[in-house]
Amino acid sequence: MNVGAFVCGCGGSVDLDLEGVREGVRDVDVVASASLLCEDGLPKVRHVVAEYDLDHLLVTAESAACRSKYEQLLADAGLHPDAVTFVNHRERAAWVHEQAEATDLVARKLNAAYAGLRAEARPRTVAREAGNHVLVVGDPETAAALADTADVTLLADGADFADTDYDLRDVTVERGRLTDVDGVYGEFEVHVQAGVTEDCIDCMECVDRGPDEYVTRSPVDVLPGAPGGDWVDCCPTDAIHPEERTLTADQVVYPDGSRETRGGRTGLLHRSGGRRHRRGRRGPARRRREAAFLDVELSVCAAGGASQQGCTECVGRVPARP
Repeated sequence: MNVGAFVCGCGGSVDLDLEGVREGVRDVDVVASASLLCEDGLPKVRHVVAEYDLDHLLVTAESAACRSKYEQLLADAGLHPDAVTFVNHRERAAWVHEQAEATDLVARKLNAAYAGLRAEARPRTVAREAGNHVLVVGDPETAAALADTADVTLLADGADFADTDYDLRDVTVERGRLTDVDGVYGEFEVHVQAGVTEDCIDCMECVDRGPDEYVTRSPVDVLPGAPGGDWVDCCPTDAIHPEERTLTADQVVYPDGSRETRGGRTGLLHRSGGRRHRRGRRGPARRRREAAFLDVELSVCAAGGASQQGCTECVGRVPARP
């Protein structure tokens, strides 16, 4: 998940050192600030969201009018309405503290918001029309199961499906290994790297002559690390070369995907630890272990070690009980 923090100086009405706030915010992908971010700065915010491909925004905004502008910005960018966390940097920070303390406090509040976001991402559900072209990465069982109801492409991802027990007659099998996924539900682009180009005619010469552990039969592909030799020259179309290409799909099923798969991409299904999760959707609630604390050093506490009373940032950031 790519997260950006945006800090507004409210036209000088808040006594903040914007550079100091930027330096104090940790771990997010980008921090930006402006004297009047929700007015003249909005085009720059849109630019940063697109440049860093952000999924979630942390924004210092107090008024409803200002917040509505960011909500519209999310809609224009194709992001989920819940893909923003607002931090009140005025009543509990810049209007009641000196500049140095207010600057540190706002940075801490943004850090607390980010810590809460990482600890428990909000469940998001999106209704959106999409086609029925599904790309499945490396899982013939899933591909075969979906073939009756969808137009299915199975990306080999380095596997050989020549002897699979699953019926793949209605499945398009593509050679290659997934390197990246871009886009959103209904408009995915899957970046693939293969060891054999599209000039391959499936003559099986390289399969018969090449090293068994590096050459797959169905689909024909040469895996990374394959040793050289005379067998490489056996190809009649000279197709044994690394190739990168892009496949498109409405939905992507990635069973071996990491839990770090970006949550903003609703419709990208992945499995971790033997269970499957649809990023952006949550099924029946499961009991989970509650975090005992956010940070034993209080580095995510907005008040820090200053013992300032009245701040309730942690109330909304600590993971809820299951």
